[in-house]
Amino acid sequence: MSIKLIATDMDDTLLNNHQKISPRNAAAIKAAAAQGIKVVFATGRMFISAQKYATELGMDVPLVTYNGSLVKGSKSNKVYFERKLNLATSIDVLKYCREKGYYVQEYIDNDIFVEKETPFTDRYESIVGIRPRAIGEKLYHPAVGPNKLLVLTSSEDFEDSLANLGKYFNGRVDVTSSKVNFLEIMEPGINKWTAVKAVGDLYNIKPEEIMCIGD
Repeated sequence: MSIKLIATDMDDTLLNNHQKISPRNAAAIKAAAAQGIKVVFATGRMFISAQKYATELGMDVPLVTYNGSLVKGSKSNKVYFERKLNLATSIDVLKYCREKGYYVQEYIDNDIFVEKETPFTDRYESIVGIRPRAIGEKLYHPAVGPNKLLVLTSSEDFEDSLANLGKYFNGRVDVTSSKVNFLEIMEPGINKWTAVKAVGDLYNIKPEEIMCIGD
C-alpha cells in the first residue's frame, strides 16, 4: 500500500541544531508534495512558530500544533481540527502548579503567558524564538480553555513532576514529555497522532497509508 500522507515532527527531527530546515530536508518535502503526497508538520509548538517554516518553503500545509490541540493550514488558515483544554480543569491544573512551585506556560491562540520571567523563560525563547509574556496573577484565571499548558522543570525534578501531574489529574488531562524536561498537558485523548489521523480522515487516507517521522 502506498504512502499518501507524511507527518513529520519538527524539533529534533525536521529541524537541525540551528533550528532550520536543511536544504536536503526541504527538497525531500517538496519532492513528496510534487508526487501528490500530503505533508503535515506535527509539533508541540504554537501555530505562528510552526507557520514560519512552511512559509519559508512556500507551501500551504496542515500544521498540527500545540501537540495536537489545533490543526490549521499554514497559508489558508483553514482550521481542520481544534480541541482545547477544559477551562475548569485548566484552572485546577494552574492552581496545582502554583502550589507546587512549578514553572508553567499557558498557550491561548497565538500568545504564551507566564506568571513571571525566570531562567526557564530564557531557555524556552532560545529554543523556539518566541518569548512568553509575563502577566502575573492573571495567569491563574484564564477566561477560555488554553490550547495546552507546558511545565518546564529541572532535570532533578522532572520524574517527580511527571508522576505527580499524571497521578493527581488522572483521567482529566494527558501528560507527556515532548522534549527533555518539558511536560505537555493536554485534553484527554489529544496528541499528535489523533490530529494527524483527523487530517487523514478528511482526505480519506487510512492510518496504514500515513508515514510518521519523529525522534
